[in-house]
Amino acid sequence: MIRTERDREGFVRAMDACGIAFREDRPYPRVLIAEDDPVSFLVLRKTLESRGFEVDGARNGREALELFRPGLHRVVISDWMMPELDGVDVCRQIRAFAEPYTYVILLTAKSQREDRVLAYQSGVDDFLNKPLDREELFSRISVALRILAAEDDLLRQRKHLLEVAQKLEQANANLQMASRRFEELFQGLPVAAFTFDADGVVFEWNKRSEALFGFTGAEALLQSVNCLFGSPDETEWIGGAYRRVLEGRAVTGVDWVYVAQDGRKSELKSDLLPIHGVGGVISGGIAVNVDMTEQYKTRRLIVSQMETIQRIADELAEEKKKLEEANQRLEQLALTDGLTGLPNHRHFQEELERACKLAGRERRPISLVMLDVDFFKQYNDTFGHPAGDEVLRRVAEILAATVRRSDVPARYGGEEFAVILPNTPLSAAAEVAERIRGAVEAQPWELRPVTVSVGVASLQGDAVAAKEAIRRADEALYRSKRGGRNRVTLDDGSEGPTPQRSAA
Repeated sequence: MIRTERDREGFVRAMDACGIAFREDRPYPRVLIAEDDPVSFLVLRKTLESRGFEVDGARNGREALELFRPGLHRVVISDWMMPELDGVDVCRQIRAFAEPYTYVILLTAKSQREDRVLAYQSGVDDFLNKPLDREELFSRISVALRILAAEDDLLRQRKHLLEVAQKLEQANANLQMASRRFEELFQGLPVAAFTFDADGVVFEWNKRSEALFGFTGAEALLQSVNCLFGSPDETEWIGGAYRRVLEGRAVTGVDWVYVAQDGRKSELKSDLLPIHGVGGVISGGIAVNVDMTEQYKTRRLIVSQMETIQRIADELAEEKKKLEEANQRLEQLALTDGLTGLPNHRHFQEELERACKLAGRERRPISLVMLDVDFFKQYNDTFGHPAGDEVLRRVAEILAATVRRSDVPARYGGEEFAVILPNTPLSAAAEVAERIRGAVEAQPWELRPVTVSVGVASLQGDAVAAKEAIRRADEALYRSKRGGRNRVTLDDGSEGPTPQRSAA
């Protein structure tokens, strides 16, 4: 929490050192240290404070939990081995707080894979090796702040989605209310009225129609108007007038004679009007039928009621349109990265889980490509964030144009991208990765050349697991960056089929 101008200046320096742009609207976290060794504690605290971070300290795990405040301490750096509670136990108890997310880093001299896997399973995010390396510390802090920023953005997005869902719920309630109003009004009309669809099939039949024509609603519904009103010498109801209604024309003042099953004749005057659905498309018609004896008495009511019916029909159409638009916005927000148009991190995780499960069931290989724009922070610092955003958009376009239709390119976060390659062994995935790397390098970049470092992982059959694929691809990507960037590295340690290329 930034309380003074001096605190603010310190955080600006700290964020700049970590490659994160300082934002006034985002409260940056304090760091909580849990370290029982006084010398290590003092070194770590002074190192963090030298970069402008505010630090709280605890000398054991239990004291750390007493000091910990969710939302204030978003980064916790804890020694692994401590009296009373070790660092893994501290992490487990911190994970009991669902939101906001806290990034936990363990200080350890342990290097055994089994120990670290257990720590990861307990919720630990990262490790720092002892003795402390200042550059590694701030590199890990930089990763932590980027992930926390992404988590906060996802939390805000989820709140926005909940607000949209509430609006959708309200729109549905309004739609249902309008439908009930329409039904009540329609049934309460003082004239015989019914509606029919584009095929001439009756789908609404009011009480007055039952009394006038002698059919109950159950008998009339889903019957063709020709079947209900046809006669040996008239095969289409009132000379086919209803067909003209379906063409968009109102037919009014039609005189015709209805002969009931008991032989009773009724001379009627009918008005037929088209019903417009979403987008003005004609979805059917409504017929209002009046006994000639009731003509003068009821005509004024007919006009008034028909206007009300049309207004309600328009309200229904408008509510449906709003509902469809809201659904489209909801789907877009949930699945797409706003800058690049690619699937976002959450969608990527869902697609990777699904693809891995399918590959495991079918015992087929699946590969994952992860790539990172080389020296992206330097590019942003030199040319500005709008130029950096343009680089990310163009890299996304290259990914979408290079991979197969069955592949899933996504923005993993920041300047990182990922591509899921279903049913693809490591050798084929390496060729795809090289095409991507070469396509980025070959682009006519205006400001300076842009390259990417690429890591490729491939898993087979029952060994398929989403987290394992990400870990292995990320490690291969890291080796590419350590090896000089602008190259493809496979998770078996070998380098991909990279041709001669320029320096990154």
